[in-house]
Amino acid sequence: MKHFVVKILAALLGIISSLSAASAQEPSSINNAGLDPALSLRLEQTAKSGMKNYRTPGLAVGIVKAGKLVWSGYFGCADLAKKKPVGEKTVFQIASVSKTFTALGLMQQMERGKSKVDDPINSRTPYPVFRPAKQGCREVTFMDVFTHRSGGGELMSYRQLGRLVPTALLLPGQERPPLAKIFTDGIRPRVCPGTKYAYCNFCVGSLGLALEQLSGESFADYEDRHILGPLGMNSSHFYETESIKENQARGYSYSVGYLPVPFMRVPSTPMGGMYSTVPDMARYIMMLLNKGSLEGTVIVKPETIDYMFTPHYQADDRLGKIGINFFIRDFWGHKVAEHSGANPGYGTQLFVLPDDDLGMIVFANTMNSSAYEIAAGMLKILLNAPEPARDFTEAKEFWPGFEGSYGSAEPEFLSDFRFYMRNLGVYRVRVKKDGLYLESLRPGKINRLRQVKKDDPYFCRIVRKGRETPAFLVFTPGENGKIKSIKIDLNEYLRLEGQAKTKAYAKAMLLQAVPEIF
Repeated sequence: MKHFVVKILAALLGIISSLSAASAQEPSSINNAGLDPALSLRLEQTAKSGMKNYRTPGLAVGIVKAGKLVWSGYFGCADLAKKKPVGEKTVFQIASVSKTFTALGLMQQMERGKSKVDDPINSRTPYPVFRPAKQGCREVTFMDVFTHRSGGGELMSYRQLGRLVPTALLLPGQERPPLAKIFTDGIRPRVCPGTKYAYCNFCVGSLGLALEQLSGESFADYEDRHILGPLGMNSSHFYETESIKENQARGYSYSVGYLPVPFMRVPSTPMGGMYSTVPDMARYIMMLLNKGSLEGTVIVKPETIDYMFTPHYQADDRLGKIGINFFIRDFWGHKVAEHSGANPGYGTQLFVLPDDDLGMIVFANTMNSSAYEIAAGMLKILLNAPEPARDFTEAKEFWPGFEGSYGSAEPEFLSDFRFYMRNLGVYRVRVKKDGLYLESLRPGKINRLRQVKKDDPYFCRIVRKGRETPAFLVFTPGENGKIKSIKIDLNEYLRLEGQAKTKAYAKAMLLQAVPEIF
């Protein structure tokens, strides 16, 4: 028996080693149709070094400028075991970038007068989808969901735990249910709409159900007929065609080597179930940059694209904002409309810079930070955007007042799920000998805070080692200059004191044993 176990372990290590060796070959193909050769080389080197740093087996990149795909790069393997390289026909799950297509379909219907952004979603679905568990809340509107302020959280409700199959997971060979069957038990927010930002997948999934009701077509058919088909995105769909199955990149995770992730299909496709390629997504970017049309085909009016790229919620004007299912950020002085995506085995980053007539799509066949950080690094090179010089002394006299513990403004597990997983529900700000720091209760998560502007001691950059994506924090003064909250991106976290602090730390202790799964 002992020898048998040893043989099994040797075989498994052999498979893992072969997968790692296959990735080390890093096949690549660069198509430069408009960039300076030296710039092209820098982009290629950034992609390859990023793949190494983030242990990414395969990567596909497309850059759009002035109405055409000026640069594309295909790196590594779509299938390590078969040594199949990534190429222009390679299909990836685009994950949450799908949400932008869902929003675009609804904006088409709104252009036709079928609905308005401030309409209650329940008035446009075959049955009430949003059923608040908290009394006294107003109805959830389309705008609430577009900006992730519906009150919903990571699951539709705790009751969904009893029916994860097929609402959140499809078993091998199981048919994808119609959207109308996924939401029958309803989304049951425990927070009133408009009071809190919380990223909500299933809430956006319900938008697909509203689109079906408004259009009289199934969601997938609608997207094919009114967006994907007219744009010539012929390799892109919200369902698995034979061509998609044949060309789809295999998803991987990494531990001691690359391990294949079992193929998973998203039941609620409007929230993250689309498949696409670099050439197809380049056409999507061209349409967005051209304000709604491509090669004479009008998808939406120019003012609709402007509206989608207009901020409709922000926690602070110095931080990130959100439009109509597009996040709006300042990237070292450049306006970026973007969305990222992550499904098991896949990562995606979409950047659209309307003022620079520039866009980028990056796909990776692993679910980690690779697609986001590699894309940010390449964008920084394209924009020639150095970080602003810091030629002043930080206002250290403010730091003692910044110290403290900060938690959710309205603690609730489903809408704070990601905060709990990543930080155990508490941020701490501390002063140490060499600076000001933001700490998570998760061990090892400590980041330096650096003042951004000389005349604004409350605005800090979160310095994250090895990360290209800029992140910022704002301290909010209250009465008598005392800090009442910190704001990070679209969230606000209140200073914890007394019983609220005791409860937050007690909950954090209970969650210590839970692995960071998101």
